[in-house]
Amino acid sequence: MSGATEAGAIPDKWGGPAMTTTVETYHSAIRKLVAERFAASGKSWEEAVTDPALELTREDFEKVEAELLATGYRFQMSAVVSLQEEPEKYQAGAGVQNSGTSPPTSRAGWSWARARTSSRPRPTSPARRASSATWRP
Repeated sequence: MSGATEAGAIPDKWGGPAMTTTVETYHSAIRKLVAERFAASGKSWEEAVTDPALELTREDFEKVEAELLATGYRFQMSAVVSLQEEPEKYQAGAGVQNSGTSPPTSRAGWSWARARTSSRPRPTSPARRASSATWRP
């Protein structure tokens, strides 16, 4: 079959592999599963796409994930809660590091975030008052 995906399931209309191994693994497995179910159904494509019996289920996606994890692959965590809830699926974190999303706090407990959201009026200079018509904090 020319132009088939790596799994050989259905013609690849996307023109190339996914940008990551994880995405390619999922796409290939789902394409293969859909192609197998479609072939086994004996239905036309128009009939198959509206048949609830051929819908992908949560269990289908969990099976693909389990097969990926069985290879020894582990996801990179994007939140600590991922590692806490399902540690067997994720690479161990390297420790908590500043992600750059929280402003630094000085030793005195003063932070830029509090200063920006403070309800106190800000001191203004003549230059700032002159430019206030065009600049808003």
